[in-house]
Amino acid sequence: MQESTSSPPNDNHNKDDNEATPTIAEDLNSRMMLVSSSPRTTEKSNHSAGAGAADDDNAIDEISDLSNLQRKIFVVTTACLPWRTGTAVNPFLRALYLTRGRPKHYVTLVIPWLEDEDARKKLYGQPCFNNQNEQEEWIRTYARERANCSKEEQAMNILFYPAVYHQVFGSIFPSIDICSLVDEKDADVAILEEP
Repeated sequence: MQESTSSPPNDNHNKDDNEATPTIAEDLNSRMMLVSSSPRTTEKSNHSAGAGAADDDNAIDEISDLSNLQRKIFVVTTACLPWRTGTAVNPFLRALYLTRGRPKHYVTLVIPWLEDEDARKKLYGQPCFNNQNEQEEWIRTYARERANCSKEEQAMNILFYPAVYHQVFGSIFPSIDICSLVDEKDADVAILEEP
């Protein structure tokens, strides 16, 4: 893997990033606390403890139960850091969170690689990446240094798909069938992000 010459702490794309750094980690941790104490989680625990047949209606179906740590999860999105849009940041943080307790590489963040250098410059500013390895390293550094998720970053897999930015829509579109990139034996759960 090639080393990127730029690292997230020194980029000038968003001047408020240094102030926001603790907020990302704090927000992620507070959201994780909420998930673990949600009524749905409590209901499931009560049901598992033998709360009775009346709770069967509230039980989570096995096929949609993401608490099974052996599930392989693909978080697919149409935007990617360093473009700081909710469609890039939210799935990034979700993928990091979902790695917790799972075997390494059981969670894959599936993100666009803008093939056009001008589009990369327009959306990302500086740094402008020459290849996917440079962008992946930037994202991993951001996870470690800004989101305070070193363990999660090591466990998360990143998969790029070729994509094109359409200025008319202000969106990134895949230029291939993304499903073709996922080996059938690994296809378990897909979390599809907007738009």
